[in-house]
Amino acid sequence: NCKRPKRQTERFLHENFSFLNAEVKILKPDVLIFLTGSTFDEYLSDLFPGLILAPVSKNFRKKEFCLLSHPDLPARTVRLYHPNYIHRFMNKKKSDIIELISGAI
Repeated sequence: NCKRPKRQTERFLHENFSFLNAEVKILKPDVLIFLTGSTFDEYLSDLFPGLILAPVSKNFRKKEFCLLSHPDLPARTVRLYHPNYIHRFMNKKKSDIIELISGAI
């Protein structure tokens, strides 16, 4: 339905489902792509204390598309918006996004 969960639901998930870092440690992925947008950067920082976010290139603001760096994350970890958002609001940058992600994989 393209809508965010209610704040109460987000808060509940944030407080009770911090299993993501354990999953990453168990699965040991080579590449990790978060399609959360910058809205959940605080949540990711809580899960991975000391998380560093840096713009993926000079063509993108950190808010749009960034590299995530943390000892528990794969070296090729990025965060960007959901594909529906990219299609609607960042269409001009879509080919750059695809190229950068393809290069990371």
